[in-house]
Amino acid sequence: MNFSIIKNSPLFDDNCLKETAQILYQRIISRSRAKYIKLSSSKLCRILSSLRGLTFMGARLVLAFLPYNSSRIIFKLLKSARANYLCRVVRVDEESPQKKNFQQIDLNILTILNTFLNEGPVMRRIRPVARGKGMSFSRKAAHITFLLNNIY
Repeated sequence: MNFSIIKNSPLFDDNCLKETAQILYQRIISRSRAKYIKLSSSKLCRILSSLRGLTFMGARLVLAFLPYNSSRIIFKLLKSARANYLCRVVRVDEESPQKKNFQQIDLNILTILNTFLNEGPVMRRIRPVARGKGMSFSRKAAHITFLLNNIY
């Protein structure tokens, strides 16, 4: 994490930064990222804005009934974030005496903490039009990041 802005503040010292990092590690935040998606960011934004703050199961229901093509891509990314969370929970619990299986973990406690949407590179293309001319158009790309955490 980049604490450079907080570090220069006189209100925070090194002990406060260490405590903040420990709290974030205990919350078990998982992240998944998809880059260079061949869709414009405006088409993805209308879905991602409605998913923030929902639980995993609620977001799954919302994505199942949306009529957009981009909902399939977002659902794949959400499943990837869930798998990252499960792997991290099992890795953290390896030190404890009782082992957790994937079936024992309740997915209703997973919430979408935040979603980030960035514009990717734009590819310029030329389409032939009348009188032997060419008109340019652009194919846009986007980058999506999901952050999942547990409620408790």
